[in-house]
Amino acid sequence: MFMDVNTGKFFSWEMAEGEKLEIASLKRFVRKHLIIGFNSRNYDLPVLFAALAGFSTSKIKDVSDDIIQGNMKPWDIEREYRFSIPRDLDHIDLYELPKGQLSLKLYNGRLHGKRMQDLPIEPDAILTPRQMDDIYDYCCNDLSATKLLYTTLLPQIELRKKMSKEYGIDLRSKSDAQVAEAVIKSEVADILGRDVKRPEITPAPPIRTTSLISSSSRTRA
Repeated sequence: MFMDVNTGKFFSWEMAEGEKLEIASLKRFVRKHLIIGFNSRNYDLPVLFAALAGFSTSKIKDVSDDIIQGNMKPWDIEREYRFSIPRDLDHIDLYELPKGQLSLKLYNGRLHGKRMQDLPIEPDAILTPRQMDDIYDYCCNDLSATKLLYTTLLPQIELRKKMSKEYGIDLRSKSDAQVAEAVIKSEVADILGRDVKRPEITPAPPIRTTSLISSSSRTRA
């Protein structure tokens, strides 16, 4: 499900167990637009491209569980389920931009979003048609919260867009510290004429410490 940040219009694709997803139209939509999400690099994109790979609803749920419960990263999901997430996707993940890295719901509350809502059903429930409508409404609210955070962060995003153009690196989804690291790495690589990698440093052995006490400072009974 998607929301147009300019018009507020929603676009959605649904698939019930045993049905086929309209993969072609969804793929065209994703490729045509800039996609903005919250923690979308780690969750939404793997789930989205699992659906675009033709997975059934139950297998997409397996992907979701492996991310949430198994803490699997996108590259782990790609390797385990044998599909790929395009690296050239026009995409911004808002997760790293605000300070604190809180949940979307907490940001929505701090920004005085109109509605705070948890998932209205159990995550493992088999949805009835009525519950599918409830989930649709829940997704609408989540998208509204994402839009609110996006518009709040627009000054930071615009700065990152300008820097991305200047340095030839996509900095739009990076935190302040990550932006600095990426820019310094790029500049050093230009000077040296080769890629720069973080050095691998062997941890030092633990250090044992001892304490000294003066006899004159001992407490007397």
